[in-house]
Amino acid sequence: MTTTPNARAKGQGSIFQRKTNGFWVVTLPLPPMNGKRRSTETAISPNRPDGTPKTKTEIDRQTTKALGELRRRRDANGGDLPTGAMNLGTWLTYWHEEIVCKEARPKTAANYAAAIRNHITPAIGKVKLQKLTAEHVRRVSTAIEAKGIGTATSILAYRVLSLALDQAVRDGKITRNPVELVKTPRKATKDLVVLSPAHGVKVLHEVAQDRLVSRWTAALLTGARQGELLGLELDRIQDFIDDDGYAGVAMNLSWQLQRIAAQHGCKAQGEGWACGKSKGADCPESHTVFPRDSEHRHLEGGLWLVRPKSKAGYRVVTLVEPLKSIIEQRMIVARAEPNPHGLLWTSDPKRDKHGRELELDGSPIDPSVDNKRWHAVLARAGVPDARLHDARHTTASLLLVANIPEPIIMRILGHSSFAVSKGYMSVDRKQLTAALESISALMPLGNDLPQLEG
Repeated sequence: MTTTPNARAKGQGSIFQRKTNGFWVVTLPLPPMNGKRRSTETAISPNRPDGTPKTKTEIDRQTTKALGELRRRRDANGGDLPTGAMNLGTWLTYWHEEIVCKEARPKTAANYAAAIRNHITPAIGKVKLQKLTAEHVRRVSTAIEAKGIGTATSILAYRVLSLALDQAVRDGKITRNPVELVKTPRKATKDLVVLSPAHGVKVLHEVAQDRLVSRWTAALLTGARQGELLGLELDRIQDFIDDDGYAGVAMNLSWQLQRIAAQHGCKAQGEGWACGKSKGADCPESHTVFPRDSEHRHLEGGLWLVRPKSKAGYRVVTLVEPLKSIIEQRMIVARAEPNPHGLLWTSDPKRDKHGRELELDGSPIDPSVDNKRWHAVLARAGVPDARLHDARHTTASLLLVANIPEPIIMRILGHSSFAVSKGYMSVDRKQLTAALESISALMPLGNDLPQLEG
């Protein structure tokens, strides 16, 4: 079979038959990259699955359809498409911008971007997609280990590379994901630091005179996540009366405060960006990308309120003594302070360039500042240094010591895995309240602490 003259306009693609194997090739030109011409193509067998030759009508129909599909995909992606001939670094940029940023949560997208930028691209970014091997995959972990970085980073890089190349397989850029040939890096064992009830008491008495003693009390007595507490608004702390006539006060943990990094609005250019800035926030065209189905509210700067990542995170936690009195007192103070966002906890007074304390402005507490203060509090109290997130483990340990059933523990902490398997949603508010009261009983704080804030 011979080819016929190609009458298509320039840039609209072409169809020809390859002499080496007889396959029909549909090719579509793409914008040049680094001064080099590029194109994408689809090869179509001249034979049917049973080995018999296709008719000219079949060939015409299949090649025309394939060319139309390539054009559609190119136009839908801003006039460009990734190709198997591109290197891994270019593919990762495309995958992150076109897929991850549009489907994953912002924090996840930021973590993936860091793994790509700091570890994967420097190690193997220049390797062509079609030439990637298991050896290249291992090279990423080797490079991370050489920097003295923990195994968690190697595991993240492995996962990012696996997901990106899975997409490359689905897009037909490569035939097999080489990450499948390499075992997941093994996570190094690490002793978990859990504060004991005695440690918790020392911490709370140490911060009793602090402006935000209630913030640390809530962390230890509820097991709520950092973002859930920092994003807690005053109008989400309410009196309730349930169907059984049980009354009390509860906080609704249906939003979380997070710092979301802004992304470049310009195009990647070589090793950097067209705007010449390294940080997305400094790009003149910077923007923040959220998944299509994301619920979010902007507070200020890079701080946003976002919904929990799972339905188990949507929960209401009953306030029990002494936390109930401490929170109620904090609410009175928060309403009297500058508070443009209506948050329960706001930043301490900032300082000017001369170190002088400024007036309160009611700005949200940045998670990084909150984390630093937590470690400073532990140091002041003379207790083991534990991550702020590990305060949740302390709460869980206290609940176990108090012989609280697992379904109730999972409900309090907002975990989803046990909820799916055990149906913990049947736990009623009285059981939850009793569990939280058991924690307070394990931490005898005395009658003075609730009166100290403000």
